[in-house]
Amino acid sequence: MRTFILCVLLTAIFGCNNTVSLEVEPWDPTEEQLSLAEEIARKYALTELGLKEENLNHMKIQSRSWCIEGQEVVTFQFYDPEHFPDWENMAGVMGGFPYYFTITVDTNKGVVIKHYASTQ
Repeated sequence: MRTFILCVLLTAIFGCNNTVSLEVEPWDPTEEQLSLAEEIARKYALTELGLKEENLNHMKIQSRSWCIEGQEVVTFQFYDPEHFPDWENMAGVMGGFPYYFTITVDTNKGVVIKHYASTQ
């Protein structure tokens, strides 16, 4: 199951396919790195995805962190618990925006490198 989740996350982050071989290692960000990355992701959700602050503050978050080809990234999965009451046990969702979306932050550069916010 972890391999499947990793493949889904890598595809979401880099758009890679099975013919691409990436060096991927688990990575544990510091509290400061995780906090800053979450702040960047939240600002992005408000400014770029058009989410309302009251809706964003209501959402639950899961994070996954990886070092991919030397790039330290954190992917945040945002869930609205009213629409996804079992959010703590979910690996991810297809579609669902604005009740589910992901934002991936490069912690070294302090920028969003990818997001997934599909309504389909």
